[in-house]
Formats: sequence, C-alpha cells, structure tokens
Amino acid sequence: MPKSSLLLFRFLLLALMFGAALGCGPKIEAPESTEMRSNMRSLAVAYGAYTRDNRGRPPKDEKAFRKWLDKQGPDYPQILKVESIDEIFISSRDNEPYVIAYGKAKRIVAYEAVGVEGKRFVADDLGVVEELDEATFDERVPDAE
Repeated sequence: MPKSSLLLFRFLLLALMFGAALGCGPKIEAPESTEMRSNMRSLAVAYGAYTRDNRGRPPKDEKAFRKWLDKQGPDYPQILKVESIDEIFISSRDNEPYVIAYGKAKRIVAYEAVGVEGKRFVADDLGVVEELDEATFDERVPDAE
C-alpha cells in the first residue's frame, strides 16, 4: 500500500473512532433540569452545613432552617449560586416544594414531591443529586410522603 494511502486510512480510522466516541457521550439534560439539579445540590449543601453547625442535628422544620439560612448573611445566596434562597426550596420541573427530611438523620435529605414522567430528583447528605425512576425511588426512599 502506498504511503499516502496508508496515511489516509489511518486518518479515516481515527476520525471514525473519534466520531463514535462523541456519539456515546452522556445525555444532554434540558436547561431546567440542570438548573434544578444545581438548586437541589445547593439545598443539600446548606442542609449539611446546618447539620454540621448544630452538632449533627438536622433542622427540625423549615422555619428553623430558614432562620439559620438568614443568619448566614446577605451573600449566602451567591455562595449557594442562587439569586434567592427561595429558589432552593421549589422544584423548577414540577413547581412543587421539595420534600425535605426535617428532624430526621436521613441519607436522602430532599426529593421532588411529584417529579416528571415517572422520575424524581433526589439529593443526598453529601450533595449528590440523582434522577430516579419510581421503582428505584421507592427502594431508596421507602418512607416517602
């Protein structure tokens, strides 16, 4: 095989492999899911900070949590990467308040009340946010409201 043909063959093979790798990438989320995931992560981080500041005790209710959030100062929303603290309490997908594990030490600290198309986002105590189908949700959050 002539050298130029071999070079062309290698180039085409590399292009094919690169194209295949691009096609196998992660699914791109809708912008509202990305924003909601970020807000849930901010909620979980704030919940964890509250728990740490209160010797391992999570907030007993929303009033106690919001009071603590207010004490963090006017820059706290920017630290959480939101415009307003209120954003971290409402799902932008189903427009319902998140169900938050007040008064309980739980692995899942918040989740969407309704979700979309049989799937709900959940946030754990480490700030990891995942979208779960109903069967997986029922396994991971057996005492869901």
